Amino acid sequence: MVNKSEENVLKMKKFMEPRSIALIGISSKAGKGSLNLFENLLQMGFPGKIYPVNPKIKKLLDQEVFQDIFAIPENVDLAVIMTPRQVVPNVLEQCVKRGIDSVLIISQGFAEADEEGKTLQSRIDKIIKETGVRVLGPNSIGMVNRFVPFSTYFIPIEKEESPIAFISQSGGFLEGFPQFKIGKGIDLGNTCDIDFDDALTYFEDDPKIRVIGLYIEGIKNGKKFLETARRVAQKKLVLVLKAGKSAVGAKAILSHSGSLAGEEIIFEVALRQAGLIRMRGVEELGDISKAFLNLPPLKGNRIGIVTPTGAGGILILDSCQEFGFQLATFSESQIEEIKDIFLPWQKVINPLDIMSSALAHGYKMVYAKALETLFKDDQVDVIFCVLGEPTLKTVKEVAHKYPTKPLVSWVIGQPTSSHRGTEMSVNYSSPERALRSLSAVREYQNLIMRKQTGKILFSTDRKCVGRTLKIASKRNQKILTGEVFSILSAYGIPVVPLKIVKTEKQALKVAKGLNYPVVLKICSPEILHKSDINGVRIGIRDPKELKFHYEDMMSEFNQRARHIKIEGVMVQQMVAEGRELILGAKRDPQFGHVIVFGWGGIFTEILKDVSCAVVPITSEDAERMISSTKVSELLKGFRGSPPSDLLFLKECLLRLSQLVSDFPQIIELDINPLKVFPKSGLVLDVRAVID
Repeated sequence: MVNKSEENVLKMKKFMEPRSIALIGISSKAGKGSLNLFENLLQMGFPGKIYPVNPKIKKLLDQEVFQDIFAIPENVDLAVIMTPRQVVPNVLEQCVKRGIDSVLIISQGFAEADEEGKTLQSRIDKIIKETGVRVLGPNSIGMVNRFVPFSTYFIPIEKEESPIAFISQSGGFLEGFPQFKIGKGIDLGNTCDIDFDDALTYFEDDPKIRVIGLYIEGIKNGKKFLETARRVAQKKLVLVLKAGKSAVGAKAILSHSGSLAGEEIIFEVALRQAGLIRMRGVEELGDISKAFLNLPPLKGNRIGIVTPTGAGGILILDSCQEFGFQLATFSESQIEEIKDIFLPWQKVINPLDIMSSALAHGYKMVYAKALETLFKDDQVDVIFCVLGEPTLKTVKEVAHKYPTKPLVSWVIGQPTSSHRGTEMSVNYSSPERALRSLSAVREYQNLIMRKQTGKILFSTDRKCVGRTLKIASKRNQKILTGEVFSILSAYGIPVVPLKIVKTEKQALKVAKGLNYPVVLKICSPEILHKSDINGVRIGIRDPKELKFHYEDMMSEFNQRARHIKIEGVMVQQMVAEGRELILGAKRDPQFGHVIVFGWGGIFTEILKDVSCAVVPITSEDAERMISSTKVSELLKGFRGSPPSDLLFLKECLLRLSQLVSDFPQIIELDINPLKVFPKSGLVLDVRAVID
């Protein structure tokens, strides 16, 4: 029995490896500059059958042109529609009636254009939903498969095998780049049907493809995308170029968590959790692919440098710091092996500056000897060479003897004709590009090798939370304040002892039961920052102080914010000790809920020391969230202060993840602060926004 994934691959093969194609709306123009797809397919030697369709012509390039798809005598794997946009839905319906279940729509002017275009695309969407026909596009340049060769691009391609595939939301990338060729490519266009998930699934078990590049402008179903991408990344290196980056990010007006977890941050962490590598520019696809396809795995980050110029070594050291590599310390035994080729006054240290030795003993011999020494040194994980192109041959000869240790080169000086061409060798035009590529490969290795414990489920009181949210929904209440404390308690997250009161007399009674000192807080869903209106009074030591602060706080509130409705005054037990942290959740429109962690208190948005993870998070995700912040150093204990309870903190993150997974109607939830002690901790303030 064929499973859904296998079925999807079989359907995608009709797009990428068709045995027969109908070209509907083919142009009557042919010859140089005509961009005729029929002519291109013939020129590139496409091995399948081609059926041009156009009711206005009978012959093209000495071959029969069919009046419509019903006139084609044989079965067709793939229909390519190139007609004016207004007739595309009708042509698509004809394809369905003819039994063609795979259709590429090259025609433009749909949802990306005007209102009429949106209406036409809605008709296409309806046909897809009702019939199950698979559609790529509209507004898609289609596919490239150099292994066949086959392409719906408007220029011919040559047969060539490259292990790099590219999935794009723009057809401009399918031709390839000066730095590298694409073996297979898919332009998704408007993604009315076939999207990144379908394309990734097709490449997942493709033995010809080892690297997949993605150009993303937007994702419709982020959860589905991450699920597929996570699976594919275990088998292939997946590199992502994201367009439309915004410094502003997602605007959120209702919580710290929303404003801290901007869309770019969320996209970054979502990729990392799935095991994907973010590219900063198109050239990095070629740079990183070169390193990944040609180098053995990195076993560490200790780097040994061979250079004929001291300046080159210094520049590499600067880049090492930027990309997380450290200078290796050569072992004494290996230093002894090459000491004799250096002049008496020279220090044999890293970086290994060989120029004086090379002038004395010969450049090729010294370079080869230095390289061999570093290859044999167990304290060197990666070798970095600075050289001119004539030395590449020597480097490759030595590296060939030691295939288990990676070596990269920074080629300086003018290129020579003998080394021009498209051969993929692991050399770069700058140390930054070389080390960025190495760091990306190392990051990928770490991501796919990381331990994953799987989903952890805690015992909770879901009924209590369900009742609370149901009551709020009946009241049409969007913002929750006091109620959220009970929600957190139901999910095992400890909260400070508290009670909401309506009068000063009630406040005095509650404070006595809690034991002084206590805290008073204005309780209103309409007030985001209570301290802005002096609505928080701390350290109240006795009834006299409580009376004063209660009356003063209410008086100030009535003067400054009397138009705001309040639920009452919250009386809390005073908690002075502990580290102030923020825990939060935000529902992202693309990826679902995101958990936020960082430095809490009144300086949260100024310091912006936060980390995020897409729900559901694992134990390892929670640990990474904590360790990737600056406040984690304080939590471990700093200058004699005791360490905070990191196990408790990790459990709070996991419980919060479970809460928003169970109740997706929670749009945002903001715990600020969470006080963490050497053992356990307490939530002091929280608010939530719900559907």
